Amino acid sequence: MFQFIRKGLLFLLCGITLWAHAQNNATDVGGSGYNDIYQLWTSVALKKDFKHGISLSGQYLLRIDLTNRMVGGHYFYAALKYKALRYIHFDLKFRGVNNWERNLYRFEVGIKPRYKYRKWTFALRTAY
Repeated sequence: MFQFIRKGLLFLLCGITLWAHAQNNATDVGGSGYNDIYQLWTSVALKKDFKHGISLSGQYLLRIDLTNRMVGGHYFYAALKYKALRYIHFDLKFRGVNNWERNLYRFEVGIKPRYKYRKWTFALRTAY
């Protein structure tokens, strides 16, 4: 158990280090770093569970850039999930982004093996 906690803390520290480095892009050639952009994110989401382990969800997210006083983007999410077996879940997701630069759309199909032990949940999400 001690090794599991130690490895988890090591993984967390590595993740924080990568996140902090990824956010420090003020030395970008274009000078368009994200260090001083303050945004307000508001969202609304709906989720409906059906029989046989099927669920459908949707979300709308509005990002308002407070620094430049403009709309940072409109984000649309939709997901269909299916619990095939006790330990395996399948999902189909869509994400649409509309902002002042461009419109982006992404579809995703994934499988997630899950195992729950007491208060711990272990999962590995693989998506394409």
